[in-house]
Amino acid sequence: MKKISMLKLFELSAVPAALALSLMGGMGVRANTAKSGAKNAQSSSAKESTSWTTAVDQLSLDSKFTEAKSLLETKLKEAGQDASKQFDALWRMSRVEIFRGDDLKEKSEQEKAYQQSLAFAEEALKKNPDSAIAHIRKASALGKIALFKGVLEAKEFVKQVRDEAQKALDLKPTDPETLGLAHYVLGRTHLKLTDTPQVIRKPLGLGFGNLKEAEANLLKAVELVPNVPMFWLEVAKVAKKTENKKLFDDAKAKVASLAPVYPTDRAAKAEAATLSF
Repeated sequence: MKKISMLKLFELSAVPAALALSLMGGMGVRANTAKSGAKNAQSSSAKESTSWTTAVDQLSLDSKFTEAKSLLETKLKEAGQDASKQFDALWRMSRVEIFRGDDLKEKSEQEKAYQQSLAFAEEALKKNPDSAIAHIRKASALGKIALFKGVLEAKEFVKQVRDEAQKALDLKPTDPETLGLAHYVLGRTHLKLTDTPQVIRKPLGLGFGNLKEAEANLLKAVELVPNVPMFWLEVAKVAKKTENKKLFDDAKAKVASLAPVYPTDRAAKAEAATLSF
């Protein structure tokens, strides 16, 4: 079941060879049949939840984003006023919108998808403001918008990416996938900023980006979640910038050896194949 939780996203909404992203615990068994019945009902509900989340994850991995979105829209309607169920659908909807946007060819449609991803992430945070994965989803959407507009032109978005990723880390998520995603988003933010000389970005409030933080966060990401190609791609990129040939070679080899976990891993593997030291 651990493999399913990897689909959390980044888009992170990360996310991987379809796996269950959360399992609900059952109530303790009591001697009377009423308690036993309640436990069985809860167990049945947990299985149903796991079933549809697994289905969404698999549809995303198969790049069937329209079908995944349709299923999530149905689950959102079924949730009614249940904030917990709404949350489960909302953050996944945010993730699917990023995947869908990455797959679109028309730039204007891409931007719409990323904006929708941000809106769903913000709605998810209204339902559960202390959710690390929701903060990661917001950071991921903001990052896509920033890259779409241009990092320097979207400086406020970039700052928010850093802040949302840090909020996720501050919440101290216990599962490796969520924690790894937070480090990945933060590390990638630092790395992307180093593409522009600090003397240019510092007056814009973006002087914080540096290779030391990029490397530390990306290495932590692959330590926590070692089977995601796109994580290792960013490690290879930072290794090239720091002129660490061994790390570059190891990271590039890792990307080549690993199977896709997120829909974006296929593009990551193709990009890694073109990298040279």
